[in-house]
Amino acid sequence: MQSMIYGFRFIGLCFSLTKENAQLYKPWLYLMAGNLVLLIVWVIPLAGVVGWLVLNPVGLALIGMIGVFGVVSLVVWGEATALKTCQAFAPLIEEAEDRKTQNFPSHITAGRWMDGFLFALARPGWRLIYCFYQLFNLAHQDQLEWLGAHYLILPVISLEEKTLAQAAKRVDQIITDKHLPFRPSFVKVGLIADFIHWFFVAVGLGCGFIVGFSIANPTTAGLLRRVVGMTVGCCVAVILITLGSLFRSFTRACYYTTIYHWVRNIESARHSGEVGQASSPKILKKVLGKTPSGKKER
Repeated sequence: MQSMIYGFRFIGLCFSLTKENAQLYKPWLYLMAGNLVLLIVWVIPLAGVVGWLVLNPVGLALIGMIGVFGVVSLVVWGEATALKTCQAFAPLIEEAEDRKTQNFPSHITAGRWMDGFLFALARPGWRLIYCFYQLFNLAHQDQLEWLGAHYLILPVISLEEKTLAQAAKRVDQIITDKHLPFRPSFVKVGLIADFIHWFFVAVGLGCGFIVGFSIANPTTAGLLRRVVGMTVGCCVAVILITLGSLFRSFTRACYYTTIYHWVRNIESARHSGEVGQASSPKILKKVLGKTPSGKKER
């Protein structure tokens, strides 16, 4: 229960930072603009299928296939835009610690965008593999320890401008050198973000179907009315899915960038021998250092 409280507290602090730091809004614009393009891309073929093949088995299969690809593309784009959030959030962490801001990259190259897309596609599989090995306590589990910290790949790609393969090796080295301070599940940001995201996806799809069918019954309505109903339903669904994607992309990127920054502090401390440099970022101290009543924990 306490870890959930930590998660909500961290998320609240992240959103409070947006009031004073306009650069945190830029990734949201990327996400919304991309989702608008994806909406147009998928609505066009869907309109053709709904208009002429809706009552055929082939048409129904195509509608389902287009719908699945559409949702997946929205989810993947939401994950990829987290690269921009990492770049926007990292300088704020350093400024809060009164340190000289590093020269973080200010843009994402085409190659790194592609790595972000590949990461988003590979992430579910990595999580399943890691959980499978842990569940059955299989051999060679130590060789897959980096999968338990795969979330660091995103800030490494964004802030160190590494390829996906190089970022995976970098994370593996972090685990080998024991520079990871704690498990991210200790603060349930990821769990909260995933729940809210998929809740909005489910509600968006449900509302989209209801609105679409209320405008046009596919068995009785004419061609134009069916197309209009489908288009309006898709717009409703994409708006709600976008809200969920925005929440998850932003909160998880902020959290994983914070952990990445802590890793960099530990690496710097071991290199320089100054133990004080290994301290956790201030935003985490605020999250972990107080109880809900505002008193210091013991």
